[in-house]
Amino acid sequence: MPVLRKDVCNPAQSCNSRWVGVESVSHIECPSERTVWDIEVEDAHEYFAGGVLVHNCTRLKGLRVSLQTSSKGKEFVKGQGSVRAKALAQVAFTKVRRWISLTGSPAPNGVVDLYGQQWFIDRGQRLGSSFNAFRDRWFRSVPTSSGYTQLEPLSFAQKQIEDKLKDCTITVDAKDWFDIKAPIERIVGITLPPKARAIYDRMEKELFAEIETHEVEVFNAGGKSNKCLQIGSGAVYVDTETKQWVEVHDEKIDALKSIVAETNGEPLLVSYQYIPERERILKAFPKAVMLDKGDKVEKAWCAGKIPMLVVHPASAGHGLNLQDGGRILVDFSTGWNLEYDEQVIERIGPTRQLQSGHDRAVFRYRIVAEDTIEADSVLPRIKSKASVQESLKNAMKKRNYA
Repeated sequence: MPVLRKDVCNPAQSCNSRWVGVESVSHIECPSERTVWDIEVEDAHEYFAGGVLVHNCTRLKGLRVSLQTSSKGKEFVKGQGSVRAKALAQVAFTKVRRWISLTGSPAPNGVVDLYGQQWFIDRGQRLGSSFNAFRDRWFRSVPTSSGYTQLEPLSFAQKQIEDKLKDCTITVDAKDWFDIKAPIERIVGITLPPKARAIYDRMEKELFAEIETHEVEVFNAGGKSNKCLQIGSGAVYVDTETKQWVEVHDEKIDALKSIVAETNGEPLLVSYQYIPERERILKAFPKAVMLDKGDKVEKAWCAGKIPMLVVHPASAGHGLNLQDGGRILVDFSTGWNLEYDEQVIERIGPTRQLQSGHDRAVFRYRIVAEDTIEADSVLPRIKSKASVQESLKNAMKKRNYA
């Protein structure tokens, strides 16, 4: 079993533990004689473990391994990435004998996300001993409108990568075992009123707009994307230093009110992308509650005491069990991150509903500003990324689990 920090080891459990620096350790109940612990490593401390089970291993996707040569001419591996990934990389093949990774979103941004996760399984045996080798074999660099470059997979990349991973990867899909229906999704389109449309069009064409008494200017495609998404949602930051924002329309707030009426009082999980969206939702719906870091709000939601729970996908994406509190998700706006987009619906998704004994359909409403970057670029991009990931999952399926 994984070792624990001494001050958090449960004395009631029989465990042979040594000291390890971690962010958090929690005990997970499971119907077997084995004890499972959820570990969050805070730094590259020394620790020992017979095996490690990584939940949500997508968080390790940013690891970039390269081969380095020391001053004495010896070759060694150097890792770059998040603190968590670098810390785990130091012990992955020295202190750990077996490594198992779990995720529901293996490739949220395409197959490029697989390298870091797979390195922990085989130390580069299948996808390359370094990230550069992986990149050069299956990708090409293409320029973007913002002046940067991004990696684009070659035409044969996904098939070859899938073939490389088949012998060590498996997809377990609940739909193969149970009658689980996908969430019922509905796009709720809103039309920008004339004043907001004029502001939006000028920002899109000229990277500049006048909003009330404020002049808003951006200098690249990324900035334009953010401002256009904000305008589409109804509120725009006009001062990046003070975080001041102003409203430009109420169309999405009105659409959310219509959804509340349509769902006849059922609890709603509402996700947002920008802080002004959150503030406007909380103001328009006085009984709405913001999800916080503690478990008090989560318990109240699951007990049916909160009619509207407002969440950001990044904070509600992993680890929360919200299915007892409701079955309807409303995306006040849609962001670029597929992993967040998929994980937030999974908090109340069909699989969790079934696991908790709720025989009910799950609904997802997306409020989308028509004829804007949200409708024309973000939503199609999310859907195309999802198709890549679904193809990968299907390729990893093995029907015979015996």
